[in-house]
Parts: sequence; structure tokens; C-alpha cells
Amino acid sequence: MNGGRGPGQRCQDNLAGLAQEAFRSTVLTHMPATVTLEGDWLCNLGCRYCNQNHADGRTLSASVFEEIIARKDEICGLRLFGGEPFDSPQSLAFLREYAEKKLPFTLYLSTNGQYGDLDFVKRLRCYRVQVSVSAASSECYRHWQHGEIERPLRFLRSLTESRAKYGYPVCISTNFVLLNGNISELPEAIRRDAEWGIQSNVSRGRVRRGWDIFYDPPEGPNRKQKIAFLWSALRQASGDMARGSISAILSALLQLDADVTHNNIGAV
Repeated sequence: MNGGRGPGQRCQDNLAGLAQEAFRSTVLTHMPATVTLEGDWLCNLGCRYCNQNHADGRTLSASVFEEIIARKDEICGLRLFGGEPFDSPQSLAFLREYAEKKLPFTLYLSTNGQYGDLDFVKRLRCYRVQVSVSAASSECYRHWQHGEIERPLRFLRSLTESRAKYGYPVCISTNFVLLNGNISELPEAIRRDAEWGIQSNVSRGRVRRGWDIFYDPPEGPNRKQKIAFLWSALRQASGDMARGSISAILSALLQLDADVTHNNIGAV
């Protein structure tokens, strides 16, 4: 009996098992300087542009974290990526142990910033934290990420205050996924990050045709308006905190209007 699981699902299960065995026999046998764990897709948001299948419910085995803890002195850093680490029981249990035992390797986190226990986040003393915030206003954030923007902003504020109080070298950054529907908010988002001492990153996800900035939907901003938003964002991104966004903005400008960008690039 297979409990009604079709051949496609059984194939996915087999591949997941093979991947975890490969991880144990290669990564954990020949431990690199930094380990990236990607495979836990549980998430408490439903961002419209996300390309991960959170309904899949795929999770990392607790034994993977146990092996990493057992070999804590053999790695320099651990990066948790994929899904929401604070929404996964296995990941959250590991993070609590990391904080309580003060494990020696550095921790890199990608999160949506919806987690509410800010005192615990401060105790983590992460080396690098990236928070997904693809908006500057509550309305835009609610539309694209199906949550309340006040929570990730409080999360970011808590990290910056903790960094200032304890003086440890945490790198705090945001990631803004550029879309037709939020491009007008990019300048303000970069300005906010610079004011708070947070690094800005801009990316273009794999999104539907109507959402991509290189498609001009009838109801969205036209190409001229999008170019103006990008130029405004580029001016806001002139400081050190926005280095991660400058190349993405320039790339978008060059593709939208190569002639205008080439003639004006020296003025930024």
C-alpha cells in the first residue's frame, strides 16, 4: 500500500532521500568553510511572486541539524535559505540551540521578518540577516506579500538597535523583488534602508509576464514612468548601503532605455 501517493510523489520522496544522503556523504564528510541548507519550504507568508512551492511542505530532517551541531568546530558558517526559518519546527529548534549553546560558527539568515520574538532574534547574534521587503507602504506590501509591513520593519529596527547596543558585526540587508506593481516604491524603500543603516538589494524574480517591468500592462506604469522611478532609486542608491542594488537598477535601466541610460549615467 502506498497510501494513495502517486508515482510522481514517490519519485519526489526518493529524490529527497537521495539528496539528504548525498549531503551526509559529501558535505558532512568533507565539511566546507560555509554550509548552505536549502530545502525547507515552510513559510507563513504567501508572496505572490515567490517561486517556491510552499504547499509541498518539504522540510529538512532534524538529523541534518544534529550532524551539523555535532561537527560545529569543523565549519565557519551556516546559511539557512529557502522558506521561512522561523516557521519551521526543525529550523527553529536548531536556532534556539544555536543561541543557548553559543555555537562557534557564524550564522546567515534569509527571512521575511514576520517572527515576533525579537528578544530571541537579538540573542542569535547572526553575522548576516537578509529580510524580504518588496514595498515601502503597507498597502503595497499587503498586496504582494500578504502580510503587514510593520512586522518586518520592527524586525529590522530591532536588529539595528541590537547591533548598536552590543557592537557585534552583523550585516543587515533587505531584498526588494522588482515588479511593475511596486517599482514606484523602490526609491522610498532604498531611502528608508539608507536612513536606518541597512544594505539594500534589488532582484528580479521569475514572475508572470504582466508583472515583469519589461512588460507594459494597460493598467500599470508606462515605460517612461518606470524609467523615472529607476533613476530616482539610483540617486537614492548612491551611498555605500545600496551597493547591492545599483547593478540591478542599472541593468533594468539599460534594458528599458539603453540610449537614455548611456547618455545620463555620468550624472549619477
